[in-house]
Amino acid sequence: MQFMIKTIKITNFRSLKDIEINIEEDLTVLVGENDSGKTSIIDSLKIIFENKEPESDDFYWGTDEINIEIETKDFVLIKRFLKEGKFS
Repeated sequence: MQFMIKTIKITNFRSLKDIEINIEEDLTVLVGENDSGKTSIIDSLKIIFENKEPESDDFYWGTDEINIEIETKDFVLIKRFLKEGKFS
């Protein structure tokens, strides 16, 4: 299955409190200083597409929930994770 990601929304994952990235059709480049969150963006995609579970230290400090949303032309995929022992 081939699809193109249009938007990535990440909440409370590592240093990423609340971000939204619009992916351009031709090329999107992640640029930033060391420890600014570039790898966290890639790792959040791995969690979605490789069905991995975040670890307890992946939660943004003081939060109990991670949300990752991927929007394509055809669908929206949303994954929500709660810290162990927390219920929604």
